[in-house]
Amino acid sequence: MTAPQKGGSPHHNSGMNLSGMNLFCWAVILSVGMGLCLAGCHPSIPPENTESMARVDLNLSGSSWTSPGTPPAQLNFDADGQALGFGGCNHFNGRWLADGAQLHFVGLAVTQMMCLGPAAQQEGSFLKALSATQSAHREGSELILQDGKGQALLRLQAVPHDKKA
Repeated sequence: MTAPQKGGSPHHNSGMNLSGMNLFCWAVILSVGMGLCLAGCHPSIPPENTESMARVDLNLSGSSWTSPGTPPAQLNFDADGQALGFGGCNHFNGRWLADGAQLHFVGLAVTQMMCLGPAAQQEGSFLKALSATQSAHREGSELILQDGKGQALLRLQAVPHDKKA
């Protein structure tokens, strides 16, 4: 028979007491609940569009795009899932995820060079559009980034392979 450890019961193996366990349980419950709430907030694709969206392949790997403006913003889709480019003042990078027509940019990090005037406004709008992108489609040599309601956020022009840096 072993003697109880100081400050605990003989059945107390972990460093967590009952109130710590209750706090942990509440944190788990809240996290799961928040996740379910947020999952319910994503716009759903109507059933009649699900099949056509699954057939869409944006084929973005290795492509480069530019937006109108001076200087033009640039967006590159690396084959390994990296999204990188130039917003007008600062460079950015992150990840891109595509599934059918759905397109998301995650973990975008931006350099912090000071930017004033029209270039600052252009960059702000460009980065805001990337963050809000939920889907995309192509029209000829354009890539149109869209929000969750299908509204166009940004129209980008394809950069020919021979003009890529």
